[in-house]
Amino acid sequence: MEGSYASVTFQVSKSGKKKWTLVEDAVLISCMIDLRNMGTHNADTGFKSGYLLELEKMLLEKLSNCGIKARPHIESRLKTLKREWAIVYDMMLNTSGFGWDSTWKMVTAEDDVWETYVALGRRMVLEATNGTAGMHQMGQQRVGGQRS
Repeated sequence: MEGSYASVTFQVSKSGKKKWTLVEDAVLISCMIDLRNMGTHNADTGFKSGYLLELEKMLLEKLSNCGIKARPHIESRLKTLKREWAIVYDMMLNTSGFGWDSTWKMVTAEDDVWETYVALGRRMVLEATNGTAGMHQMGQQRVGGQRS
């Protein structure tokens, strides 16, 4: 994503936290790719210290008046994106019945597969909050009959 984007105003949720837009997410990811390709902040398994401030500068160039700061905004958003990516990655790699739509760039599955996955997730949350399920049990659950 090259070039500059229209001025984006800072959006805040009712809880007072920064609410990221789809455009901001797309620009953040684009900037991370650019930063990685530049090579100035690369480390063995990620980025060197100082990369958050560089991302802040890059976002400000592309999204004027966005008000996004390295800490807490970018740091928090990256944690959220990593957590969400881990869920999708696990779903695609370890659970049968899920696919990927290249055109729409989204996970696909038959309705019964989604329903089973969601029901299993709810059950694990309920068991965990009642103290009856250990973390090892969560990893042993099966969706769609298979788990690698």
